[in-house]
Amino acid sequence: MKKLLMLAAAAAAILPMTGQAAEKAEGKVTYKTTVPGICAIYMLEKSTGEGYTDPTYDVPAGSATDAKATVTFKNNELIDTNTAYAKKYNEYVRLGGFCNYKHSLQLVSQNGGLINTAATNDPLTNNFNRRINYTAYIQGWGETGEGTGKANLNTYVVGDDLTSKTPISRSGVRDDNVKATNAKSASLRIATTEDKTGRLLAGDYEDVLTIKLGTGF
Repeated sequence: MKKLLMLAAAAAAILPMTGQAAEKAEGKVTYKTTVPGICAIYMLEKSTGEGYTDPTYDVPAGSATDAKATVTFKNNELIDTNTAYAKKYNEYVRLGGFCNYKHSLQLVSQNGGLINTAATNDPLTNNFNRRINYTAYIQGWGETGEGTGKANLNTYVVGDDLTSKTPISRSGVRDDNVKATNAKSASLRIATTEDKTGRLLAGDYEDVLTIKLGTGF
């Protein structure tokens, strides 16, 4: 009996030890970052035609939402040198850029057309014009089908006074909800049409186009 009691006591002493498994410790470290919404234009360069000087562009620092392309038209390409009327002409500017989120796309004209930078504001006689209207649009931006970006701008408005050289800012049709886009071979197309409403006064005709990518405009 004494031996049985000793064995039972020994078993009781062993059981608590066998029931305690080795403890494990875990520590979790969460490592994450946030990528901001970024739109940028990294390329604007003349692709065809001789009617412009090489465009220049300016991208603001940080999360860029717009970039400017300045183009200057040469008279010998846009004007019929026999009649001094504006003629049909197309120009393409290669565009490279990206937006890493769903965004909007828009074109804005600073002058509302190509205005004669040298002519005065004196009233014109004999039906001369100081302004050349044009249309512009971006092609090849975004995916095909739903979510395709195609901003467009038409500077012509019925009743425009083409004898004025006063700048009139004009915004084109905005394309919203364009999917995240990384475009290496998009293009900005600018086209003038034949216009015989008035002969054009001598001088340089200029406009500044702003390509807007992003939100908040």
